[in-house]
Amino acid sequence: MTTNTDRATACVNALAGVEDPNTIPTLIEAVRLLLVRLEDGHEYPSDISVAIATTIEAFNAVNKPQDTSVRPMYDLSTAHVKRGDDGEPDFGGVRFMDHRYGWTVFVTEYYDECPDWLYPIMRAAHQMGAILINFDSDAPRCTNFTAYEDIQ
Repeated sequence: MTTNTDRATACVNALAGVEDPNTIPTLIEAVRLLLVRLEDGHEYPSDISVAIATTIEAFNAVNKPQDTSVRPMYDLSTAHVKRGDDGEPDFGGVRFMDHRYGWTVFVTEYYDECPDWLYPIMRAAHQMGAILINFDSDAPRCTNFTAYEDIQ
């Protein structure tokens, strides 16, 4: 059985590019508490990824690194990439680059350029301030997003 702490850990690993490992328990606890409040029927945004991204964004704002050249990046499994009949993904009008183990997608606020499968990931990445989404074969899966590898 997946617990709230397990879900929170998976989301933090996928959403937060935290450099300092000492801050991860704080993030996990914040997200776990948010999940508990959502399950208890408190009125928060219905899309939990938005709520988690908002929590992480607030945390990152307080703990923002001094070097502004350091930016957050989503690091997600290639299992979250929907592929066509030819085995290749359709990234719509979104700029991307392929690499040896997957694809790097540039985050945009123009959601109309995103195919339906990419929209929730792009929106969550944009809301947390990420500039890239790295789909990598060795990256973790996030339970907030569909894993197409399991259903294709």
